[in-house]
Amino acid sequence: MHFPEYRARRTRRKLNARRLMRETAIDVGQLIAPLFVVEGQNREQPLDALPGVSAYSVDRLVEVAAELQRRGVGTVWLAAQVGQRDELARAAVDKRGLIPAALAQLRATAPELVLFSDLDLTPFTTHGHPGVLRNQELDNDATLELLTEAALLHGRAGADFVVTSGAVDGEVALVRDALDEEGLDDVGIIARAVTFASAFSAGGWHRLGESAPVDVRGYRLDPANAREALREASLDADEGADALVVCPALPSLDVIAMLVEELDLPLLAAEGSGEHRLRCAANERGWLDGDRALLEQLVCLKRAGAAAVASFSAGEAARLLTRAP
Repeated sequence: MHFPEYRARRTRRKLNARRLMRETAIDVGQLIAPLFVVEGQNREQPLDALPGVSAYSVDRLVEVAAELQRRGVGTVWLAAQVGQRDELARAAVDKRGLIPAALAQLRATAPELVLFSDLDLTPFTTHGHPGVLRNQELDNDATLELLTEAALLHGRAGADFVVTSGAVDGEVALVRDALDEEGLDDVGIIARAVTFASAFSAGGWHRLGESAPVDVRGYRLDPANAREALREASLDADEGADALVVCPALPSLDVIAMLVEELDLPLLAAEGSGEHRLRCAANERGWLDGDRALLEQLVCLKRAGAAAVASFSAGEAARLLTRAP
């Protein structure tokens, strides 16, 4: 059927017609809210390099999580902003550390909340890499030991899923075996399978605003390589991951679509810090409508096939989606 019999604008003229014909939508329950934990008491620390985002002391997390739940967000991704640091990331395996304490607090006060816990060691190292260095390079096997120990701590403390770092080989299989041997077979693994060495996630989640850049290209994926991304994701799937993560999200739409087509696992899209900063900066300057841009980004990721999206603006997106006050 062609013009003039067919006029595409007929289904677009009214708001309710557009809603009726909409092919892709995102539900509030498909949002994941990153929550950053910082040392101290009754503390909220705004993160200068992530506009509108703060890190909270453990005692303040309860009210933050309660507000997210009120808006319909049922999953949080816990990460330490800055912990006690040394070259061997010892604080990452402290049973009284930031993440275990936050997990225990939220598990006790918000039993229905789904808790992701980040195994990335970056917040606990002085050099800014996600593990132990040997001759200035990431020592894969030494880092594996730390990550496995951290995963057991998180599982005992109440994590529903641990998020592997994606920086070392064999991590998913080793963590899966360790959790099962400990009787923590209900704890799932979210594999950070595809994390690109991208300008859109430069600075990571933990060293934002710090002066010394950290070169992650020796262990993060080259943004030019889609087939390599598929190989990495396939390995994590074979090792026992329950879901896979791609980061940064929006520059990786083709990779998300490919992985959804090729692999039979849920695919989660994680917003990069640079994506968030770009949107916020453009909104502040009046270059785009930040609210519309946020919702459009989420829909684009769903359209590509993502089952859920981790966004630094998850709480605000939930407000917009539900039109809550």
